[in-house]
Amino acid sequence: MPICILRPESGKQLSSGAWYYTASDNSEEKGQMKDRNFETLAVLVVLMALVPCTVMAHPPADMKLSYDPGAGELTVTVTHDVDNPGSHFVYLVTIQKDGQVAEESVYSRQPASGTFTYRYLVSVDPGDTLAVTASCNQGG
Repeated sequence: MPICILRPESGKQLSSGAWYYTASDNSEEKGQMKDRNFETLAVLVVLMALVPCTVMAHPPADMKLSYDPGAGELTVTVTHDVDNPGSHFVYLVTIQKDGQVAEESVYSRQPASGTFTYRYLVSVDPGDTLAVTASCNQGG
């Protein structure tokens, strides 16, 4: 269906003082409008895709380790601030001893929405090195 646009720039003043405008087919403007709409939509999609990722997904903010040689117990205190620890949580804690995986624990939620502690029995000999990684289920 053709749509007509009144173009003020094409207006002429009549002797009666009224303005006369010519009507024109707007097919060129419709194409330009589609291009602008597509560009606007593309920018919005990119922004919407980036914002949730940066706002929601984040790795644990802090992790503290302590080891009790008498009990053979490694204490891992993790800080991972989330709104809902049942849907956004530290899902994996990996303990490496001298570069080899000694233990991996998988979780389906975290016990608190901020700071929490896990304890693991790990035998350590003098000179051994422990490395612990905590991973978030939403990309961090």
